[in-house]
Amino acid sequence: MDIRSFFKSNSVLAWIGYTIRQFCYMVMTRFFACILPVDKNKVFFLNFNGKYGDSPKAVAEYLHLHYPELRLEWVYSLGSDLIAVPDYITPVKYETISFFREMATSRAWVCSKLLPKGTFKRKGQTYIQTWHGDKGFKKFADDAARELESYRKRTAGRRFSESEICDWFLTGSEWFVPLIRSAIGYSGKIIKKGVPRNDCLINISQDKVTAIKSELGIDENKKIVLYAPTFRDHEASAGSVSFNIDLGKVTEAMKKKTGDDWICLFRTHPGFQKTVGSNDKETRLLDVSSYPDMAELLMIADMLITDYSSCAGDFAVKGGFILLYQDDTESFTSQDRTLYFKMEESPFLVAHNMEEATALINGYDVKRVVDNCREICDFYKTCETGDSCRIVSDLILSAGT
Repeated sequence: MDIRSFFKSNSVLAWIGYTIRQFCYMVMTRFFACILPVDKNKVFFLNFNGKYGDSPKAVAEYLHLHYPELRLEWVYSLGSDLIAVPDYITPVKYETISFFREMATSRAWVCSKLLPKGTFKRKGQTYIQTWHGDKGFKKFADDAARELESYRKRTAGRRFSESEICDWFLTGSEWFVPLIRSAIGYSGKIIKKGVPRNDCLINISQDKVTAIKSELGIDENKKIVLYAPTFRDHEASAGSVSFNIDLGKVTEAMKKKTGDDWICLFRTHPGFQKTVGSNDKETRLLDVSSYPDMAELLMIADMLITDYSSCAGDFAVKGGFILLYQDDTESFTSQDRTLYFKMEESPFLVAHNMEEATALINGYDVKRVVDNCREICDFYKTCETGDSCRIVSDLILSAGT
């Protein structure tokens, strides 16, 4: 158990830890704001877990392409792979002196994780929140704490600053709007034009698909199943968790059903080092957990298997076979998170064991898959436009003017 997990395991320690952290943000961001000016040519990016990916990456690359004169600062955390970060981006270590200095002096912040209460944003700065799960299942923040005591204890003392300092909150679904209002009390502006990371799922580049497959060593003609389970809070301290799904059987069933050759990619959640148990030695399984950009993996996939991850709603935007494998709903909702809706009241195809999963695969039909994705998009009132990177860039360029 690492120090962070140790603190979270005790509600009093969690409260103390979050309070100290909030105090550091309050003091340090104000200190640098008092002694240094805003740099109009600098943009600050903070992604969940410090990995080079998600919406902050999409915006950074768009800005570099169209406005190369801008200085881009990317926050990384201990253990993050900096190899993926391009040379034109400056890496800044998370919650160091440099981190607070760059944050206090950047023209704009583009973040996919929430900032602690007390964070100071000065006049002339713009804060754009892209979030990382606007088509989700799991309740979060206050919505989760109100219903689940274990979650409430793990997050005791945690408060966010978005209601006070966020200028724009982005979303790709109308469904998400009331949730962000209730979960963190956000009352500010919301742009319902999509999230930057999903632009690539609408504007799919076949050249990019070919390049990603080549990088991963996948034959261009192979069909891809992507298995991407969500994070489990109660097992985070262990650093790893095993799942019961037989991915080898899934790929065999898809091959038999479609006649194509399939390979299964599995991507662990960044909070875990390993998630798949006995099947990971098979030749049709490829671990892509170190690949930083989930949107790019969704872009090359033909089928997605997850459990309670919001990537299912994102994948529906692109279109493909979506299967939810939920064999632990009772334990998940009692120990991790309660859900925003009942599965039977949604259009998702759900299996609780391998027998049900095989039956759903045997019923695979291209037209049904297309219809199901449309139903999922309608369920979330999806509003992805494929133009979110440009929209965010325009907001950044107008910041402070």
